[in-house]
Amino acid sequence: MDSRSSKGMATSEYALPELRDAGRAGSNESKSRRDEHRRHEPQQVTKTKQQQRQAPKNNKEALGSRRLFSANTLLEERWEVGELLSEGGFGQIYRAFDRREHRREVAIKAEANNAHLPLLRIESLVLQSLNRRYPSSPHHHFVSWHSDGSTPYANFIVMDLCGPNLRELKKATSNDQFSVTTSLWLASQMVRALQFLHEAGWLHRDVKPSNFCLGRTPNTRRSVYLIDFGLARAYISSSGEIKKQRAHSGFHGTVRYASLATHRHQDLDRVDDLWSVFYITVENIIAHLPWRLVTDKKQVMQLKETTDLLALKFGAEKAPPACVRSLQDRLMSYNFYSRPNYDAILRDIESDLAARRFTSADLLDWETRSDSTPDIVDPLATACDALDQDELSERRCKPKRPPAGLFPT
Repeated sequence: MDSRSSKGMATSEYALPELRDAGRAGSNESKSRRDEHRRHEPQQVTKTKQQQRQAPKNNKEALGSRRLFSANTLLEERWEVGELLSEGGFGQIYRAFDRREHRREVAIKAEANNAHLPLLRIESLVLQSLNRRYPSSPHHHFVSWHSDGSTPYANFIVMDLCGPNLRELKKATSNDQFSVTTSLWLASQMVRALQFLHEAGWLHRDVKPSNFCLGRTPNTRRSVYLIDFGLARAYISSSGEIKKQRAHSGFHGTVRYASLATHRHQDLDRVDDLWSVFYITVENIIAHLPWRLVTDKKQVMQLKETTDLLALKFGAEKAPPACVRSLQDRLMSYNFYSRPNYDAILRDIESDLAARRFTSADLLDWETRSDSTPDIVDPLATACDALDQDELSERRCKPKRPPAGLFPT
């Protein structure tokens, strides 16, 4: 479905010094905190062959059934750990309180320090980079990073607490389906978030509904945040150019929303993140993608190659919105080095919303006139069934169910 002609390598329009400086600064800050912890830890010795054989095979095995932090644990003399919000093969997410800021609520994301695939390091680096590039993060689709660190048992990141994610909001509807207008509004938010991410020099590589969440406050209840950067990759080289396309890449992301290039083990680029937005948008409108219950990746790839999604019934409308068709056409025309025309994609969506007389005063599907934003962090829907550190297979997890009565009716 998507074309992959590798034309001459293009020069990036993005400057990289900020990205490099953010990485160095983040690394130095994290290193100083880790060194402080290590001064109080016993000296480690070289692992024996028997210990190496007993190393965890995946992140879930490393985690086991234990909680990484008990309630009321104080981290860095500042972050007081509260309840466990969600857990999975990747790690655990806790509600926590900032003792220096009137017990302001935050989220702590943690993984075992012997995780088979440690992903928090790259996530922390990406979040710090994005926060530096976009200081007013509530307006740029990224949560605020507050700290990171480690204990003898776990690595952790402290960040803003999010509201519900798009997967939860869709499941809370009567038919597991959004209206066309809500679906298109969400599409515009997802495209804009990825535009900011890509312009900062990063690919996400695991775009899916559970990785977009709403804000928790009245001022951010219509802010859509892109989260979970454990699979992110910098696509800009140190010289400021787009990295040369690799001949082969492992499968990254989630099978249901992965681009055909992902299935074909091709190197990923910006267009692949947008292919995932295309699949999510179609699913939001029609309720379920044809391969929803298919678990075999090859079969899913074949269905993506042969199924005309635009021939399906799009909610209450006879034909797909024009912007969905134009998005597919644009994505099919891009190659590895193409810069997607984000502004044109957004104009197409806005035109379709205007044609349906949708304005900012209209309610989204989960809103009521007395709307109050649900109060939960994004569930940990990204357990890791890994191949190796760089080549990560589909990630699976069973997050905790949100408390009953969480969503407005």
